[in-house]
Amino acid sequence: MNQRRDKKKIASQQQQQQQQQQQQETLLKLKLKEKFGQNIFYIQPSNYSIEMKQFNFRNPTYGVTVEYKFLAKIQECSYLESSQLQFFMNLFRKAYSNVKLASATCYFFTDFVLTLQKPQESEQQPQIIKIDWKRPNVEVKSQEQNKIEDPLNQIIQKEISSQQNNQQKSNQDSLETKNLSLNNNDKSQLTQVQKQEKKQEINNNKVEQQPPQSQIIPNNSNNQLKQSLQEEQNQLDQNKKQDNNNIDIPKKNNLSSLKFQLTQQNQKNDQAKTDQFKKNSQQDSALQKQEINPTTNNIKQNKEKNQKQDVNLNQQKIDKALINENKVQDKIVQKQIDPIVQEKKKVPFEQVPVKQVQVETQIQQSQPEKKYHFQIINITQEVTPPQEIIQKSQLGQLMKQFAENNNLQVDQLMDQDYWFFPVNILQSHWISVLVQFNPKQIYYFDSFYEKIDPLIIKGIHSILEHYNVDPQNFQIKPIYIQQTNGYDCGIFLLLSLLYTLKNQEYKYNQRLVDKFRRKILYNLAVIGAQIDINKESFEYLIALE
Repeated sequence: MNQRRDKKKIASQQQQQQQQQQQQETLLKLKLKEKFGQNIFYIQPSNYSIEMKQFNFRNPTYGVTVEYKFLAKIQECSYLESSQLQFFMNLFRKAYSNVKLASATCYFFTDFVLTLQKPQESEQQPQIIKIDWKRPNVEVKSQEQNKIEDPLNQIIQKEISSQQNNQQKSNQDSLETKNLSLNNNDKSQLTQVQKQEKKQEINNNKVEQQPPQSQIIPNNSNNQLKQSLQEEQNQLDQNKKQDNNNIDIPKKNNLSSLKFQLTQQNQKNDQAKTDQFKKNSQQDSALQKQEINPTTNNIKQNKEKNQKQDVNLNQQKIDKALINENKVQDKIVQKQIDPIVQEKKKVPFEQVPVKQVQVETQIQQSQPEKKYHFQIINITQEVTPPQEIIQKSQLGQLMKQFAENNNLQVDQLMDQDYWFFPVNILQSHWISVLVQFNPKQIYYFDSFYEKIDPLIIKGIHSILEHYNVDPQNFQIKPIYIQQTNGYDCGIFLLLSLLYTLKNQEYKYNQRLVDKFRRKILYNLAVIGAQIDINKESFEYLIALE
């Protein structure tokens, strides 16, 4: 029973509260409609999530569209963005237009000071390390120790060794063929000489029987024939040596066939010579028989002349026959050697001379390895110079935009009493800086960190120097009214501007900030999106409960 009674009491209390809220809402709506007109659309903050989803208004005086997401940022205790802050700063300045205050945009300092922007991981500065060292001591290793086994070099060396062996074998074979040819030629020549000697002996025997005919053939004729034959044989041998040196001798497989052919040719030549010699001897015997008969001295003299002529002719015939035989033999050898030489030309390794291959192998050999010994003396790390932190080159254009945002000329900026600069640090925290010209003071507002960023103060000094104002004459006053959460820094920024415009002492706190977020900023946004708000209406909305 008691539980039922408690539930009834709680339900009755809730009904009473709802009735009171409805009465207050109706009274507030009536007040707002009486103040701003019947066309004003307004919903209580408690019911905005249901009835304000279609809300979308834009007042060109403040330059920002107010819609459902804009109001949700305020009611849901979120971090205020630059669009919401810019709307309220413009509204505050228009309400207190009698105060000479020029306010910069929320992007002014992020475009002016680069370090206030959010850093990107891909744009990290590279580290430069400088190392001082002494000159190296070089140690060259022997090539035998550091020899690199190259398969091409091995193949070339094998080919060179095989080529050298083939050359030695070919030289031996050439010597054998030369000896064979010389022996065959010597035999043919010796047979000729022996036959001539026999012929002379027969003639001498005949002369002994007939002494008057001894004057026909002189004794020195045999010696002259031998000398002439030897000279011709020497010349032929020299020619054959030269020809054999210029021609590559075939391999052993072809040597047996060449030897057999040479022996057959020599035998044929010997038979031909013997036949010619028999014919000549028969003619000589016939002439001698005719000469035996006694004749006159004139006939003898004519015969002697004819004999001398016959001897010379025979000698010339023999010479021609030997020359022709040598030519025929040379042609036969060349015909047999030419195809072998052409096959050799197709082989790339045999075509290259030995000296050239040796040079190429020397070039292909790896260079000797070197060892360098360094002694490090000093190591220093160099930091690359950063970009221009404060972009003074763009300051003129930024100050022009600063003046246009406040409907002023660039020269009129110095006529203002205050310069207000909202500063966003790394897109996570809002602070504000106020420059007051009379007296000369610089207020530094930070609701989270209790320290002054020297880079921001340096940026303010560079702005003053741009207008030929000495920043050393300004006194810096930090104001650290701390927030108790991590998202109300934007509202602390708005209160620093409001208290400056109202010329009040900076004594706001977290409780006032909560009130502004819960109700005041919501009302200002809803009403300000529909109509312009002057100073009287502004203070009226702030005072509403």
